[in-house]
Amino acid sequence: MEVRMIWTGAITEVQVPYLVDLMGVEGQKDLTLTLSVSNLADSGVTATLRDDFTPGEDARGDSYTFVLDEPLTVETGQKLYVTLSTSDASSRLVLHAPAPAHESTWDDAVPYPVDGFSPYSETGGIIAVI
Repeated sequence: MEVRMIWTGAITEVQVPYLVDLMGVEGQKDLTLTLSVSNLADSGVTATLRDDFTPGEDARGDSYTFVLDEPLTVETGQKLYVTLSTSDASSRLVLHAPAPAHESTWDDAVPYPVDGFSPYSETGGIIAVI
């Protein structure tokens, strides 16, 4: 996955609001996050979580924080390449996020632009103009 940076700075950790193994496979599993400013292999920083990733009290799973091996410096406008991988083929690890909504006079659930990112932007949101 590619993400365009909107700020310059250093990334030291990445928080995942909800993470769960939908297959419910017992035992510890590893999930590795790799962040890179180049799409070349072995050019990024990594962090690995080890857990059973069971649902717990929330069916979407628990919150986890990837702490990077070393900080990754990024600049505004730069592309960040994000990769998640696991060696456990029997599990199905799924990330979930809260669903923010902005209610207007129409009472529509439309995500509100935050930190310079607009989900419905024609130049960088989730909707592509073809």
